[in-house]
Amino acid sequence: MIRPPLLHLARCAVAAAIVINPPARTERKLINVETRNTAESFARRDAGVYAGDAAVARFVARTPGLRSWAGWFKSPAYLKNGHAHTIFAAKFRWTASVVYRRHLLTTPDGGSLALDIVDKVSDETSKDSTGATYVDGAVEEDASPFLLLLSGLGGGSQDTYVRAQAAAAVNRGWKVGVLNMRSCGGSPVTSPRFFSARHGSVEDVRTATAWIRAHIRPQALAAIGWSNSGTIVCNALSEPDSLIDAACCLAAPLDMPSSSANFERPFHRNVYDRAIGGSLAEKFRTAQHLFVGAAGPKPVPAYFGGEFIADVEKASTACTIRAVDEALTAPCFGFPSVDAYYKDASADQRIKDIGVPLLVLNAADDPIAQYNNKPGVFDAETLAANPNLVVAVTATGGHLGWCDAADPCGPPGWAQGVALDFLEAARETA
Repeated sequence: MIRPPLLHLARCAVAAAIVINPPARTERKLINVETRNTAESFARRDAGVYAGDAAVARFVARTPGLRSWAGWFKSPAYLKNGHAHTIFAAKFRWTASVVYRRHLLTTPDGGSLALDIVDKVSDETSKDSTGATYVDGAVEEDASPFLLLLSGLGGGSQDTYVRAQAAAAVNRGWKVGVLNMRSCGGSPVTSPRFFSARHGSVEDVRTATAWIRAHIRPQALAAIGWSNSGTIVCNALSEPDSLIDAACCLAAPLDMPSSSANFERPFHRNVYDRAIGGSLAEKFRTAQHLFVGAAGPKPVPAYFGGEFIADVEKASTACTIRAVDEALTAPCFGFPSVDAYYKDASADQRIKDIGVPLLVLNAADDPIAQYNNKPGVFDAETLAANPNLVVAVTATGGHLGWCDAADPCGPPGWAQGVALDFLEAARETA
C-alpha cells in the first residue's frame, strides 16, 4: 500500500490492526511515533483511525478525511473543550432548510413511524426546527442509492445536523430519508410502546428498511445513526435481515452502563441529562392516555408477551433519562432493572459480529457518548478479524458537534463528508 504524506501506520505486534496518529497540534496526549501496540494506544483513548489491513485497503484508502492529516478534522481553537463544542453546535449551528415528504408506516403492534423523504433542499438556512417543512406526496421508485438517517435520542428530521447530512447526501446523488423513532419528529404515538436502544427499535428499523426496499427499490441502502440511534443501527446490523448494506455510527454510546454512570456527574446531570430526560418526559405526556384507564395506570402489552404497568407519574415528571427508562423502557421490554436493560442494549458487545461495512466515529472529548476499550470489542484482535470495521476517534468534536474551523456555525462538513466517503467506498468495493 502506498503511504500518503504525513501518514504514520503503527502496526500492532499481536494483530494486523493499524492506528493513524493524529496531528501533533491536537491537545490530547498523542501516540508516540515509535508506538507499536495498537490495543494499548486505543486503551489510552488516543485519537486516530483503527482498522485491520483489509478495512484499510477497502475503506480508509478511499476516504480522504481518514487517510491523511491534510484531510483530518480541524476544530476551532476556542472549541477545544468538549462541553463548549457540544453546546456551541446545539445553539449556533445553521444548516440547509429541507422539504420532506412524510410517510407514516404502521408497525405490527399498531405503532406508527414517520419516514421523511427529502423532496427538496433549499438555498435558505436555519438553526432551528423551522428549517424542516413537510408535505404529502406519492412514493416513486428510484434506483438511486438510498441513505436512511436516524437522529439522536429524542430528535428527528428537523435537527440541524440531520438536515446538513441530508443536504450533503442529496448533492452527491443519494435519495435520502429520515426515520423518526416513535414519538420523535412529531410522529404520532398510536400504541403503548416507545423506543429503546435495541428491542423494538431494531424491528422498527427493519420495518422501515423493508418498506424502502419494497416501494422505492434503491440499488443500495445505507444508514447513518447518531447517538442513541447509532447504537440502534449497530444492534440492527448484528441481527439477520437488517436490509442495510453499509452504515456509519456517529457519537454513539455503545457502552450504555458507562454512559449512564457518566450522567451521574453533577454538570452532566444538571445540563445534559436534565434537558434530554425532560424532553423524553414531555413526549410521554402527549401519549400517556394510552397507559391510563378509568381507575389509573392500566396493564398494557409488554414486548415479549404478557403485560406491564408503566409508572405513569414517574415517566411524565422525569428529569433524567434513567428515570424514564426505569418507569417505562425496562418494564416494557421485560428487564428486571434499568441496569439490566442497559447491559443488554449495549452494542459494543455485538460489533465483532457485524458483517457489513461499518464506520464508528467518536470524539475523545464527547461528554455524553464516551467510547471505551474492552477486551473482545475494540481491541486489536477484533479489528484485525473484522474486515468491515473502521473506528475513527477525533481528539475534539464534542457530542454531535464536529464544528469545522473554517465554518464553525455551518454544517459539520468533515464528519458528514467522511461518512459519505466511507459509504461510497463500501458501494465501490461491494
